[in-house]
Amino acid sequence: MKKQYCIISLLAGMFLLLVSCEFPRGPGSMEGQYRATLSGSEVIPGPVNTNARGEATLTYKVQSGRMYYELELENIYGFECATLYSGQEGSVGKEACFLSGSEKEIVEWHDGRYDIVLKGEIFDWHMTGDMTGKTLDDLIEKIESGEMYVNVATVTHQSGELRGQLR
Repeated sequence: MKKQYCIISLLAGMFLLLVSCEFPRGPGSMEGQYRATLSGSEVIPGPVNTNARGEATLTYKVQSGRMYYELELENIYGFECATLYSGQEGSVGKEACFLSGSEKEIVEWHDGRYDIVLKGEIFDWHMTGDMTGKTLDDLIEKIESGEMYVNVATVTHQSGELRGQLR
């Protein structure tokens, strides 16, 4: 009887410890996914008249503590770079993180316009500007408070042809 009581007490204690632990954020405690629809109408100052468009997805893997991104850009000419900016919707923000794209797939489809898929991983040391020295947790806090957007610069629109707020 005493042995059973000890085992039950031990299991109850482990359960309480598990329940009281704070797990990293993210839907279902497995991962957090943040998205942005990219268009010229969101660019500040703007809008930019363009046929280009895109989607950005950032995925935070809780178990590994890693963040990945994927940008799908369509009908874009003269792609230069994609950058995360710290700023509210409708305002000009500050550079926060360059999305260099360790994997880039470019498909030319007509008249020099391209479809581009840019994939990569974001590390703490990628942070720039006001985010220098900050962590992925700080980046996630900014995204969840509506203070982070994706900006895509091109040869024609060096301050941005596409923009979208991460949600």
